[in-house]
Amino acid sequence: MYHLVHFFNCQMNLLPVVEFAPTYYQTKHHAMPECSKWNCCDDWDAYWKNSLADSGIISLEPYAKGLWLVETEELLNHNKAIELMLQKHLIDSKGNIKEDFSALYGGYILEINETFQIYPECCGSLKDIHEWKDISKWTDSQETMLWIGHPWLMVSAIEEEYLQFRRTAEYGEPPKPVIFKVKRSDLKLAVAGAEEKLFNFQQFLLPILRKIM
Repeated sequence: MYHLVHFFNCQMNLLPVVEFAPTYYQTKHHAMPECSKWNCCDDWDAYWKNSLADSGIISLEPYAKGLWLVETEELLNHNKAIELMLQKHLIDSKGNIKEDFSALYGGYILEINETFQIYPECCGSLKDIHEWKDISKWTDSQETMLWIGHPWLMVSAIEEEYLQFRRTAEYGEPPKPVIFKVKRSDLKLAVAGAEEKLFNFQQFLLPILRKIM
């Protein structure tokens, strides 16, 4: 059975994040914790930080312990992490620069009242801002998919003011089945804020990318 949550007058943020998968930065073997990320997040956090430290990335903080997602605004203070990220993901085997920063893996964290979060899923990326922008304009009561990676969200319009989100799962029910409703105007403001953060991030990265080439 789904748990229904209403968010009407709320503080909503849509935060662009980049994934730092530890295997991209390891130079030696690190044993992965045997428990889930949510049951022993300190162990997973240590595994992640030790892996990144192999490549000289120190003091980088994820959005939350146990996650590999870093806010773009946090990255602006970590040039070493940015340079390595660009080298691994935006420079091809022939040394050509890919300036499509939106292709970076990660996506967007929907944060409501600082206590409720929806995280990007597997294969999510920064280009998914277009998905969020489109869904903020959805006016049909019929559900449509919001791609955040897989599994994705399903969204429908409730009257004119509200959007209803439903979590999905690739197999069976989602681990925390929930339906939540938000005001369309709040989501549009959050999307606009995310677009501004994404633009600032791209403007910051471009000269660094050209410099390291």
